[in-house]
Amino acid sequence: MIASWLAFGAAACAISWLGLAALRPILTKYQSAIPNTRSSHATPTPQGGGIAVVLTTLVVAAAALVWLGLYQHPPRHVAAVCIAALALLAVGTLDDMRHVGIVWRLAAQVIAVTLVVATLPSESRLWTVVPFSVERAIIVLAGVWYLNLFNFMDGIDLMAAGETLAIAVGVLVLAVASQNANDVAMVAAILAGAALGFVPWNKPVAKIFLGNGGSLAIALLTGALLLHVAMDHGAAVALILPLYFLCDATITVARRLLKGARIWEAHREHFYQRALGQGFGVGGIVATVTGLNILLIALALAGSVYPAYAIGALAVAAMATGFVLWLLAGRPSQRRRY
Repeated sequence: MIASWLAFGAAACAISWLGLAALRPILTKYQSAIPNTRSSHATPTPQGGGIAVVLTTLVVAAAALVWLGLYQHPPRHVAAVCIAALALLAVGTLDDMRHVGIVWRLAAQVIAVTLVVATLPSESRLWTVVPFSVERAIIVLAGVWYLNLFNFMDGIDLMAAGETLAIAVGVLVLAVASQNANDVAMVAAILAGAALGFVPWNKPVAKIFLGNGGSLAIALLTGALLLHVAMDHGAAVALILPLYFLCDATITVARRLLKGARIWEAHREHFYQRALGQGFGVGGIVATVTGLNILLIALALAGSVYPAYAIGALAVAAMATGFVLWLLAGRPSQRRRY
């Protein structure tokens, strides 16, 4: 099955890269991000590259699942994930082109996540001690927050692409360890390939950005992967993989709430943004977070192989993440832009 992952992942990488090459001239003409006081880039840059990444992932995944006959999860759930991702891609892309109100964006996110959660098999449970409806409501709320935090964290080159790769690779590592080469693992391999095809276009200085549409749709896809990790390996293991994004975004939003700021407005207060403003280069920030993500994958694997120690692995992951946040926030120097 690893050979199939590599083959379909490589195909997704090539198709994603070619799609971005074809899409970039169009986006340059019609949809560029103009630098402002909150931007981390200094020149107008086309946004909307996530269109190629997401469409590549969905098309190649559909072909792979049909070709190999991987149907561990109900077709209605697989279809729901695809529809939800496409809906968020459309709403986010429209928001990139002409502003969509926060109420409409939030409504689309709630509907998309609810659709995914509602089509899960009834026997798929996280906490059997919690009433079914309460558990599902908690998952929906967590999913909506995850969509937004992922979008918040897409603020410098390679940050979102790197996190997508880390989560997808983490899912694959867990699949190998548990010998569960299912449809989730195949989608993870293909998403990793599509994200890898985006990397040459998004490395500093970026030639193209994901855009809100791509960021939200990729968040939906990675969130669905993490949901299945939680169902198969436990919530603690699923929390470890995206822990840097979870902590940076959640702490930042909490700080802004305490200051009375509007949390949905753009700003430069995330830890990685503060690091950029205090002298870290983009490459250094991404390398630091990548190193942490490698450790998080290892800790998630440990928590999966030894379930009795999953909470301990999560605690170690939290300490490592806290150290990285402290490191990014604590270096004074001159602000750099790219």
